[in-house]
Amino acid sequence: MKYLLERYHISLSKSVVYIKITVIILFFFFSAHSNAQKISSQVFNGWGGSVLLNGKTFDGSVGEASIVTLKAGGYTITQGFLQPIDLKLPCGEIQLKAFPNPVIGEMRIYAEGCDVEVTSVLAYDLFGKLVYEDKPRENMVNLSEIGVGVYMVRAFDASNKLLGVVKVIKTTI
Repeated sequence: MKYLLERYHISLSKSVVYIKITVIILFFFFSAHSNAQKISSQVFNGWGGSVLLNGKTFDGSVGEASIVTLKAGGYTITQGFLQPIDLKLPCGEIQLKAFPNPVIGEMRIYAEGCDVEVTSVLAYDLFGKLVYEDKPRENMVNLSEIGVGVYMVRAFDASNKLLGVVKVIKTTI
């Protein structure tokens, strides 16, 4: 190494700088390469359908990979990878949202975290007395008829399942 340094008239301090620069360049090259796009196997389903036979439904598609698993009597059964048209993920925790809060008249109420719709609303005062009941239209609830105070608003979905409870402050200003 000393021979190379003397031959190219590089001092030891310059060589250390060059090594550091080389290491930095290699680091950026490999880190950029590791974040590059990845190619994954994906198949486009061009056509598909379902057949009802002897009370059982069989789904089929064209354009997806399949594997022949059984041949008998002129019939072939294959297995493949059928992607559903409507993928429903499990619901997360439902959070009930209401605004504006404090409210003077109309208030928007909706549930976040799942694909559910608020179909009925009950409002209770702090003594537990039911003071308001309605079915929201376009997520809007009109609380102008109830008095000023603090209310616990319970929201339900179409199957009458409780979606959540939110504290609402009714004011005049």
